Amino acid sequence: MNSVILDVSVAVLSLIVLIISIFALPVVLPAGYAIILALVLFIICMSGGGYIISNNHKTE
Repeated sequence: MNSVILDVSVAVLSLIVLIISIFALPVVLPAGYAIILALVLFIICMSGGGYIISNNHKTE
């Protein structure tokens, strides 16, 4: 599969995780901690997706 499509799909899914986290986490945590945790989850999703793509999809 094209690496650009994979990168865009990881970015879109990470953005969806961020948006859901921003709305869902303040229900169970104080607002400050919830926003920080949402950003950490977003960074983990972006980093993990990039790491998996770079290891599984080598350019020839």
